[in-house]
Amino acid sequence: MTWQIFSLAISWCLVTAAGCSLGAGPSSQAGTSAQGTQPPPLAEIRFGIGSENYGWMPALIARDKGFFERENLRVEIINLRAEAMLPAILAQEVHIVSHSPDPFIAAVHKGAPLVLIGSMFDTTPYDLVAQKDINQVSELRGKRVGLLSPATVGTILTREMLRERYGLVAGTDFDVINTGSSTATVSQIESGAIAAGIIIPPTSYQLRDKGFKILTNTSGFMDVPVAALATTTEYAANHRDVVVRFLKAWLASLEWIHSNREGVVQYSMEKHKLSREHALEAYDTYMKYSAWPRDGKIRRKGFEALMGLMVSLKAIDNVMPFERLVDPSYLDEAQRRMTER
Repeated sequence: MTWQIFSLAISWCLVTAAGCSLGAGPSSQAGTSAQGTQPPPLAEIRFGIGSENYGWMPALIARDKGFFERENLRVEIINLRAEAMLPAILAQEVHIVSHSPDPFIAAVHKGAPLVLIGSMFDTTPYDLVAQKDINQVSELRGKRVGLLSPATVGTILTREMLRERYGLVAGTDFDVINTGSSTATVSQIESGAIAAGIIIPPTSYQLRDKGFKILTNTSGFMDVPVAALATTTEYAANHRDVVVRFLKAWLASLEWIHSNREGVVQYSMEKHKLSREHALEAYDTYMKYSAWPRDGKIRRKGFEALMGLMVSLKAIDNVMPFERLVDPSYLDEAQRRMTER
């Protein structure tokens, strides 16, 4: 496993983070949104996500259906490549990010001032999509397989799944091409530059319609979190009310998604230009595997399993206490405020 890129990023950011500032970020004023008739103070949040693809539905719904606005939050969604997430949050160029949790685990292991405050993906719905003339996983031996970035859960689980289920070892039985993004993976599959690559639904369904083959998927292989919400400990402590309001909007978005199948289908048909068939199939797949946890919580068991996997891959030295990385108090307070309204 190649973790050097993230190790360099962690080292650089830890040296420089102390001198960074948020500039004109939101003010604290904890508790103003929980009581009283006055609206909470307007707060601006820069929120980093991987893309505006289907998988980031909770973030998109929170913005486009007005849940952020309802909390008097002006949220700017910023698309960041995987390798840019950690430097951006540590340099305080963004306030909150949604990304694969393992780089943050590795960073905290090295002393980075980060905290995970909620979940986005609770499982991996990745499909392994191959060229039209490849019919089974064993045919990938000796070929080039596109994964995302070295230190992301999707990449880790795909490599482990191919090794355990199919006896294919990355770097020995097939060459790994780190594409860096789903868009790049699709492009390289279509151009023939790679034999196969991991893609999340519904993009994988669109490739299937063009004749490419879905060979297998990672759902159910290992119950570990795939994406989490992270911020710095300083920002969370100094802007607690803003973080709680952000999570209230997040929970409202998750509730809307889980209770509004037709609404999500219509939204994804318009936003992502999906056919109705693909929109329905994608929604039902994500619901089947509880990809977006309705309560927004990070599961201790799955999180500790992920750390155990990282130890086995020598990404970290030991499994750290759950509480060192995850602070559920912000989400708990957001839930309490929702029941009080």
